[in-house]
Amino acid sequence: MFFGFNSTKAINDSLLLSIKTTTNNESKLELLIKISDSYVNERLYDKATSYAFAALAIAKEIKDEKNKIFILSKLGMIYGRRGKYDLSLHYYTEAKLESKKNKYLNYEMNCMRNIALVHMMRYNYDAALNELYACLKIAMQNKAKVNDIYDAIAAIYCKNSNYKMSAEYSKKAISESKIINNKLDLCTAYSNFAECLFDQNELNSSLIYLDSSLSIAKEINSLYVQSGIYSLKSQIFLKQNNYAFALPMALKHVDLAKRIDNLDELSNGLSETGQCYLNLKNYYKAIFYFQRAHEIASKNNLKQRKTTVSNYLAQTYEKLKNYEMAYF
Repeated sequence: MFFGFNSTKAINDSLLLSIKTTTNNESKLELLIKISDSYVNERLYDKATSYAFAALAIAKEIKDEKNKIFILSKLGMIYGRRGKYDLSLHYYTEAKLESKKNKYLNYEMNCMRNIALVHMMRYNYDAALNELYACLKIAMQNKAKVNDIYDAIAAIYCKNSNYKMSAEYSKKAISESKIINNKLDLCTAYSNFAECLFDQNELNSSLIYLDSSLSIAKEINSLYVQSGIYSLKSQIFLKQNNYAFALPMALKHVDLAKRIDNLDELSNGLSETGQCYLNLKNYYKAIFYFQRAHEIASKNNLKQRKTTVSNYLAQTYEKLKNYEMAYF
């Protein structure tokens, strides 16, 4: 459930009043978690983080291990959504170690999947696969669900250009997601398979799977999946030299990246928009978007994105015959 801002404020004011009037730490912890969750739903991540740390302090004080792990994972998730992958990895790893120590199997596997995805975002594919195969082994030994693990493995093989293995695990993920009727996992599996097809230049097939994914993502209101779909659609249309179709997809990606407050996605979307304007020969607009993308990449240590955008900026300045800006 997503609250409107006024609704969130009213709810949180009520919860804060309850915190002030209770002397019971267990009750305070529960209230702080609720406030943090509501801010996560509203994508007000600075406030969500602040209340999560307050809750973590109480969880440690009263030795509430399950809530401590839950909050550590929440912090990993928040930082991951914002593209702050070093911090995301730190908190997910801490949650994983605490889960293992306390023998909370489901928590441990969830942390392992998330750690693998953070490794993937940092282009450390071997570390990601090692984490996922270890997770898959635990899941199979304990007859836990495996569809999301298959999908994560597929995504990483795709990133590593092993398309045969990626397709094999994507099909497993899609099949398992349908069997257990998990719509979020199914639309994610469709999107990842579409990316694999894109990387093999099977663009029309990729669009078919993206449309299937988008239909489900809109139904369940998953802005994160939608953001990735519009990003890939813009890249497909750019590859097909269909810049008039690519531009609204890129702008939609920018809009969704802002709404989910993910700086990595925002930088990527701005870069895609710049590429559209570059190819449409609107060079000054291209520079505007590339500069914004470069600024975000620089501030958030997104090194590969920074290099890519720098190259696009040089190309754009060259088109304007501004060789000083292009090469120096």
